Amino acid sequence: MTSSSGVCHSVIAVKLTQVEEFVSIADAGSIRAAARVRGVSQPAVTKNLRALERELGAPLVRRTARGIELTPFGQLFLTRARNVCRELERSRAELAQEMAGKAGEIVVGSAPGAAAVLLPPAIARLYRQSPDAEIRIVEGMPHATLPRVRDGAFDFAIGPLPSEPLPPDIAATALFRIEMAIVVRRGHPQAKARSVTALADYDWMTAGLSSERVVVDDMFRVARLPPPRWRIRCESISALIAIAARTDMVVTMPRPLIALGIAGGLLEIVNLREKRSVASEVFLFAKRDSPLTPVSAIFAKLLKEEAKRAKP
Repeated sequence: MTSSSGVCHSVIAVKLTQVEEFVSIADAGSIRAAARVRGVSQPAVTKNLRALERELGAPLVRRTARGIELTPFGQLFLTRARNVCRELERSRAELAQEMAGKAGEIVVGSAPGAAAVLLPPAIARLYRQSPDAEIRIVEGMPHATLPRVRDGAFDFAIGPLPSEPLPPDIAATALFRIEMAIVVRRGHPQAKARSVTALADYDWMTAGLSSERVVVDDMFRVARLPPPRWRIRCESISALIAIAARTDMVVTMPRPLIALGIAGGLLEIVNLREKRSVASEVFLFAKRDSPLTPVSAIFAKLLKEEAKRAKP
Protein backbone atom coordinates (compact mmCIF):
# COMPACT_ATOMS: atom_id res chain seq x y z
CA MET A 1 0.00 0.00 0.00
CA THR A 2 2.76 2.39 1.00
CA SER A 3 4.84 1.50 -2.05
CA SER A 4 1.89 2.01 -4.41
CA SER A 5 1.10 5.37 -2.87
CA GLY A 6 4.72 6.44 -3.15
CA VAL A 7 4.90 5.54 -6.86
CA CYS A 8 1.72 7.48 -7.60
CA HIS A 9 3.05 10.53 -5.78
CA SER A 10 6.34 10.48 -7.70
CA VAL A 11 4.56 10.30 -11.06
CA ILE A 12 2.39 13.28 -10.19
CA ALA A 13 5.43 15.23 -8.95
CA VAL A 14 7.32 14.59 -12.19
CA LYS A 15 4.41 15.83 -14.31
CA LEU A 16 4.09 18.97 -12.25
CA THR A 17 7.81 19.51 -12.56
CA GLN A 18 7.56 19.19 -16.32
CA VAL A 19 4.89 21.89 -16.42
CA GLU A 20 6.80 24.20 -14.08
CA GLU A 21 10.01 23.78 -16.07
CA PHE A 22 8.19 24.48 -19.34
CA VAL A 23 6.92 27.77 -17.89
CA SER A 24 10.47 28.58 -16.74
CA ILE A 25 11.75 27.93 -20.27
CA ALA A 26 9.10 30.25 -21.73
CA ASP A 27 9.94 32.98 -19.20
CA ALA A 28 13.72 32.65 -19.40
CA GLY A 29 13.91 32.27 -23.19
CA SER A 30 16.31 29.34 -23.12
CA ILE A 31 16.69 25.89 -21.58
CA ARG A 32 20.05 26.83 -20.05
CA ALA A 33 18.64 29.92 -18.35
CA ALA A 34 15.61 27.96 -17.12
CA ALA A 35 17.90 25.30 -15.64
CA ARG A 36 19.87 28.01 -13.85
CA VAL A 37 16.70 29.56 -12.43
CA ARG A 38 15.40 26.16 -11.33
CA GLY A 39 18.73 25.12 -9.85
CA VAL A 40 18.93 21.90 -11.87
CA SER A 41 21.04 20.63 -14.75
CA GLN A 42 20.34 21.57 -18.35
CA PRO A 43 20.06 17.87 -19.43
CA ALA A 44 17.42 17.31 -16.74
CA VAL A 45 15.32 20.23 -18.02
CA THR A 46 15.71 19.02 -21.61
CA LYS A 47 14.66 15.50 -20.60
CA ASN A 48 11.53 16.77 -18.82
CA LEU A 49 10.65 18.99 -21.78
CA ARG A 50 10.91 16.08 -24.23
CA ALA A 51 8.85 13.89 -21.92
CA LEU A 52 6.16 16.58 -21.69
CA GLU A 53 6.09 16.95 -25.48
CA ARG A 54 5.71 13.18 -25.88
CA GLU A 55 2.85 13.13 -23.37
CA LEU A 56 1.05 16.02 -25.09
CA GLY A 57 1.83 14.69 -28.56
CA ALA A 58 3.00 18.07 -29.85
CA PRO A 59 6.26 20.06 -30.09
CA LEU A 60 6.27 22.94 -27.63
CA VAL A 61 9.54 24.73 -28.45
CA ARG A 62 11.89 25.04 -31.40
CA ARG A 63 15.48 26.18 -31.62
CA THR A 64 16.32 29.43 -33.40
CA ALA A 65 19.51 31.43 -33.94
CA ARG A 66 18.62 33.44 -30.82
CA GLY A 67 17.87 30.42 -28.62
CA ILE A 68 14.43 28.86 -28.43
CA GLU A 69 10.92 30.07 -29.13
CA LEU A 70 7.51 28.55 -28.45
CA THR A 71 5.68 26.80 -31.26
CA PRO A 72 1.98 27.62 -31.77
CA PHE A 73 1.25 24.52 -29.65
CA GLY A 74 3.60 25.85 -26.99
CA GLN A 75 1.89 29.24 -26.97
CA LEU A 76 -1.47 27.53 -26.58
CA PHE A 77 -0.26 25.28 -23.78
CA LEU A 78 1.54 28.10 -21.95
CA THR A 79 -1.69 29.72 -20.77
CA ARG A 80 -2.88 26.45 -19.27
CA ALA A 81 0.54 25.74 -17.81
CA ARG A 82 0.64 29.12 -16.08
CA ASN A 83 -2.78 28.43 -14.58
CA VAL A 84 -1.59 25.06 -13.30
CA CYS A 85 1.49 26.66 -11.73
CA ARG A 86 -0.51 29.46 -10.14
CA GLU A 87 -3.09 27.03 -8.74
CA LEU A 88 -0.29 24.84 -7.39
CA GLU A 89 1.39 27.83 -5.78
CA ARG A 90 -1.91 28.98 -4.30
CA SER A 91 -2.47 25.51 -2.87
CA ARG A 92 1.02 25.41 -1.39
CA ALA A 93 0.58 28.84 0.17
CA GLU A 94 -2.89 27.99 1.45
CA LEU A 95 -1.66 24.78 3.08
CA ALA A 96 1.34 26.55 4.61
CA GLN A 97 -0.89 29.29 6.00
CA GLU A 98 -3.35 26.74 7.37
CA MET A 99 -0.55 24.80 9.06
CA ALA A 100 0.83 28.02 10.53
CA GLY A 101 -2.62 29.12 11.67
CA LYS A 102 -2.52 32.28 9.55
CA ALA A 103 -5.34 33.73 7.45
CA GLY A 104 -3.20 34.46 4.38
CA GLU A 105 -3.24 37.10 1.64
CA ILE A 106 -6.16 38.37 -0.43
CA VAL A 107 -5.53 40.06 -3.78
CA VAL A 108 -8.47 42.03 -5.22
CA GLY A 109 -8.83 44.07 -8.38
CA SER A 110 -11.32 46.88 -7.89
CA ALA A 111 -12.86 49.73 -9.85
CA PRO A 112 -12.42 52.98 -7.85
CA GLY A 113 -16.08 53.73 -7.22
CA ALA A 114 -16.81 50.22 -5.99
CA ALA A 115 -13.75 50.38 -3.75
CA ALA A 116 -14.94 53.62 -2.16
CA VAL A 117 -18.33 52.17 -1.24
CA LEU A 118 -17.66 48.54 -0.36
CA LEU A 119 -14.06 48.06 0.72
CA PRO A 120 -13.81 50.21 3.90
CA PRO A 121 -16.67 48.56 5.84
CA ALA A 122 -15.86 45.07 4.53
CA ILE A 123 -12.19 45.42 5.50
CA ALA A 124 -13.10 46.61 9.00
CA ARG A 125 -15.33 43.56 9.47
CA LEU A 126 -12.73 41.20 8.01
CA TYR A 127 -10.06 42.33 10.47
CA ARG A 128 -12.42 41.70 13.35
CA GLN A 129 -12.72 38.10 12.15
CA SER A 130 -9.20 37.55 10.76
CA PRO A 131 -6.79 40.08 12.34
CA ASP A 132 -3.72 38.68 10.55
CA ALA A 133 -5.20 38.72 7.03
CA GLU A 134 -3.19 40.64 4.43
CA ILE A 135 -5.02 42.48 1.65
CA ARG A 136 -3.62 43.79 -1.63
CA ILE A 137 -5.95 46.03 -3.65
CA VAL A 138 -5.14 46.85 -7.27
CA GLU A 139 -7.14 49.65 -8.90
CA GLY A 140 -8.47 48.83 -12.34
CA MET A 141 -11.50 48.35 -14.53
CA PRO A 142 -12.67 44.81 -15.45
CA HIS A 143 -11.00 44.71 -18.86
CA ALA A 144 -7.69 45.01 -16.97
CA THR A 145 -8.51 43.00 -13.84
CA LEU A 146 -10.41 40.03 -15.31
CA PRO A 147 -7.35 38.57 -17.07
CA ARG A 148 -5.61 38.58 -13.67
CA VAL A 149 -8.59 36.77 -12.13
CA ARG A 150 -8.43 34.19 -14.91
CA ASP A 151 -4.71 33.53 -14.49
CA GLY A 152 -5.00 33.31 -10.71
CA ALA A 153 -3.05 36.47 -9.85
CA PHE A 154 -6.20 38.02 -8.31
CA ASP A 155 -8.60 36.16 -6.04
CA PHE A 156 -11.52 38.12 -7.50
CA ALA A 157 -12.41 41.54 -8.88
CA ILE A 158 -15.22 44.03 -8.43
CA GLY A 159 -16.42 46.58 -10.95
CA PRO A 160 -18.93 47.26 -13.73
CA LEU A 161 -19.86 44.68 -16.34
CA PRO A 162 -17.52 45.05 -19.34
CA SER A 163 -19.01 45.81 -22.73
CA GLU A 164 -17.64 42.60 -24.28
CA PRO A 165 -19.06 39.16 -23.27
CA LEU A 166 -17.57 37.60 -20.16
CA PRO A 167 -15.23 34.63 -20.62
CA PRO A 168 -17.06 31.34 -19.90
CA ASP A 169 -14.79 30.58 -16.93
CA ILE A 170 -15.73 33.81 -15.12
CA ALA A 171 -18.83 34.05 -12.90
CA ALA A 172 -20.34 37.48 -12.22
CA THR A 173 -22.49 38.25 -9.16
CA ALA A 174 -24.44 41.52 -9.18
CA LEU A 175 -23.75 43.62 -6.07
CA PHE A 176 -25.32 47.10 -6.31
CA ARG A 177 -25.72 50.16 -8.54
CA ILE A 178 -23.32 53.06 -8.14
CA GLU A 179 -24.47 56.57 -9.06
CA MET A 180 -22.32 58.71 -11.32
CA ALA A 181 -21.96 62.49 -11.25
CA ILE A 182 -21.13 65.13 -13.87
CA VAL A 183 -18.36 67.33 -12.46
CA VAL A 184 -16.07 70.19 -13.47
CA ARG A 185 -13.20 72.02 -11.79
CA ARG A 186 -14.11 74.55 -9.13
CA GLY A 187 -14.36 77.93 -10.83
CA HIS A 188 -15.21 76.38 -14.21
CA PRO A 189 -17.12 78.82 -16.49
CA GLN A 190 -20.10 76.41 -16.51
CA ALA A 191 -19.93 75.15 -12.91
CA LYS A 192 -23.39 76.60 -12.27
CA ALA A 193 -24.88 75.49 -15.59
CA ARG A 194 -28.39 74.10 -15.42
CA SER A 195 -28.77 72.94 -19.01
CA VAL A 196 -26.73 70.45 -20.99
CA THR A 197 -26.68 73.02 -23.79
CA ALA A 198 -24.13 75.03 -21.80
CA LEU A 199 -21.73 72.05 -21.88
CA ALA A 200 -22.01 71.31 -25.58
CA ASP A 201 -18.79 73.10 -26.56
CA TYR A 202 -16.57 71.37 -24.00
CA ASP A 203 -14.51 68.17 -24.18
CA TRP A 204 -15.64 65.28 -21.98
CA MET A 205 -13.77 62.68 -19.94
CA THR A 206 -15.11 59.46 -18.40
CA ALA A 207 -13.85 57.37 -15.50
CA GLY A 208 -13.86 54.32 -17.74
CA LEU A 209 -17.42 53.05 -17.54
CA SER A 210 -19.87 52.90 -20.41
CA SER A 211 -23.37 53.34 -19.01
CA GLU A 212 -22.96 57.03 -18.17
CA ARG A 213 -21.81 57.75 -21.70
CA VAL A 214 -25.03 56.26 -23.04
CA VAL A 215 -27.13 58.45 -20.72
CA VAL A 216 -25.17 61.62 -21.47
CA ASP A 217 -25.32 60.94 -25.21
CA ASP A 218 -29.08 60.57 -24.89
CA MET A 219 -29.35 63.84 -22.97
CA PHE A 220 -27.57 65.59 -25.85
CA ARG A 221 -29.82 63.87 -28.39
CA VAL A 222 -32.99 64.94 -26.58
CA ALA A 223 -31.65 68.51 -26.47
CA ARG A 224 -31.11 68.23 -30.25
CA LEU A 225 -27.36 68.66 -29.88
CA PRO A 226 -24.51 66.78 -31.57
CA PRO A 227 -23.03 64.01 -29.37
CA PRO A 228 -20.58 65.22 -26.71
CA ARG A 229 -16.88 65.10 -27.58
CA TRP A 230 -15.58 62.17 -25.47
CA ARG A 231 -11.83 62.81 -25.51
CA ILE A 232 -10.41 60.79 -22.62
CA ARG A 233 -11.22 57.51 -20.91
CA CYS A 234 -9.23 57.71 -17.68
CA GLU A 235 -9.20 54.67 -15.42
CA SER A 236 -7.00 56.23 -12.74
CA ILE A 237 -8.99 58.35 -10.33
CA SER A 238 -5.95 60.36 -9.22
CA ALA A 239 -5.13 61.19 -12.85
CA LEU A 240 -8.78 61.95 -13.61
CA ILE A 241 -8.99 64.42 -10.71
CA ALA A 242 -5.70 66.07 -11.68
CA ILE A 243 -6.76 66.49 -15.31
CA ALA A 244 -10.23 67.73 -14.40
CA ALA A 245 -8.85 70.21 -11.84
CA ARG A 246 -6.47 71.80 -14.34
CA THR A 247 -8.58 71.86 -17.51
CA ASP A 248 -12.08 72.87 -18.56
CA MET A 249 -13.10 69.31 -19.37
CA VAL A 250 -16.47 67.98 -18.21
CA VAL A 251 -16.10 64.72 -16.34
CA THR A 252 -18.28 61.79 -15.26
CA MET A 253 -17.08 60.02 -12.11
CA PRO A 254 -18.57 57.94 -9.27
CA ARG A 255 -20.56 60.17 -6.91
CA PRO A 256 -19.29 58.33 -3.76
CA LEU A 257 -15.78 59.56 -4.52
CA ILE A 258 -17.03 63.16 -4.48
CA ALA A 259 -18.94 62.49 -1.25
CA LEU A 260 -15.74 61.21 0.38
CA GLY A 261 -14.01 64.48 -0.44
CA ILE A 262 -11.37 62.60 -2.39
CA ALA A 263 -11.07 65.50 -4.84
CA GLY A 264 -10.13 67.84 -2.00
CA GLY A 265 -12.62 70.53 -3.03
CA LEU A 266 -11.05 70.77 -6.48
CA LEU A 267 -14.20 69.65 -8.29
CA GLU A 268 -17.89 70.39 -8.06
CA ILE A 269 -20.99 68.67 -9.34
CA VAL A 270 -22.93 70.25 -12.19
CA ASN A 271 -26.64 69.98 -11.39
CA LEU A 272 -28.41 69.88 -14.75
CA ARG A 273 -32.17 70.09 -14.88
CA GLU A 274 -32.21 67.54 -17.71
CA LYS A 275 -29.96 65.16 -15.81
CA ARG A 276 -31.31 61.64 -15.51
CA SER A 277 -30.14 59.00 -13.10
CA VAL A 278 -26.69 57.93 -14.24
CA ALA A 279 -25.72 54.67 -12.57
CA SER A 280 -23.60 51.62 -13.23
CA GLU A 281 -24.16 48.09 -11.93
CA VAL A 282 -21.24 46.72 -9.94
CA PHE A 283 -20.38 43.00 -10.00
CA LEU A 284 -18.06 40.60 -8.22
CA PHE A 285 -16.07 38.48 -10.70
CA ALA A 286 -14.46 35.15 -9.78
CA LYS A 287 -13.29 32.00 -11.55
CA ARG A 288 -15.90 29.28 -11.81
CA ASP A 289 -13.48 26.35 -11.56
CA SER A 290 -11.18 27.65 -8.83
CA PRO A 291 -12.50 27.88 -5.26
CA LEU A 292 -11.50 30.92 -3.26
CA THR A 293 -9.14 30.49 -0.35
CA PRO A 294 -10.96 30.45 3.02
CA VAL A 295 -10.04 34.04 3.87
CA SER A 296 -10.88 35.26 0.34
CA ALA A 297 -14.26 33.52 0.55
CA ILE A 298 -14.96 35.31 3.84
CA PHE A 299 -14.00 38.66 2.33
CA ALA A 300 -16.18 38.07 -0.75
CA LYS A 301 -19.12 37.23 1.54
CA LEU A 302 -18.60 40.43 3.53
CA LEU A 303 -18.49 42.49 0.32
CA LYS A 304 -21.80 40.99 -0.78
CA GLU A 305 -23.34 41.82 2.59
CA GLU A 306 -22.07 45.40 2.41
CA ALA A 307 -23.45 45.68 -1.13
CA LYS A 308 -26.91 44.84 0.19
CA ARG A 309 -26.61 47.63 2.73
CA ALA A 310 -25.43 50.05 0.04
CA LYS A 311 -28.49 49.47 -2.14
CA PRO A 312 -30.95 52.37 -2.02
